[in-house]
Amino acid sequence: MRQHVERTIELTQRWADALYRSEDSRCELDDALKDYENLRTEFNELVRLWNRYIEMVGPQPVGRPLQAGDAQIAEVRKLRNAGASLRKIATETNLGLRTVRTITGQQDRSDRTSQKREELRHRSLTRNRMLDWRRRRRAREAMPGQLVEIEREAMELLKR
Repeated sequence: MRQHVERTIELTQRWADALYRSEDSRCELDDALKDYENLRTEFNELVRLWNRYIEMVGPQPVGRPLQAGDAQIAEVRKLRNAGASLRKIATETNLGLRTVRTITGQQDRSDRTSQKREELRHRSLTRNRMLDWRRRRRAREAMPGQLVEIEREAMELLKR
């Protein structure tokens, strides 16, 4: 037990020396964290501006345009609502099966272009990821105090 406590003290002292007690490493770590936070703030500002621009332009279609006119799209939807199969719709409208599948998928957002648009939308920085980063930053900032507390508790155990 005593050896374990002594090893714990030694390990925490080495961590503290490496990370926080030497002036050079403390400055380097603080500078790196400040640089990272500045870059993160700049990135968030750019994302905010970009999102404002995207809202002005509106959503752009993904992929190539459909090779079907408005009348054909209306006919495909009418036939599908009547319960016709995709292959039957394709032969009746002289459209490709893939085009028919895309037209019917647009209604429930299951087509490839809708899925791609959703994927792109989810790639943006989310509030949850930012909250997670802040939680980790608070944990890093609390580490020096925790190391001192562990060292103090270990010394008290050795005195007993």
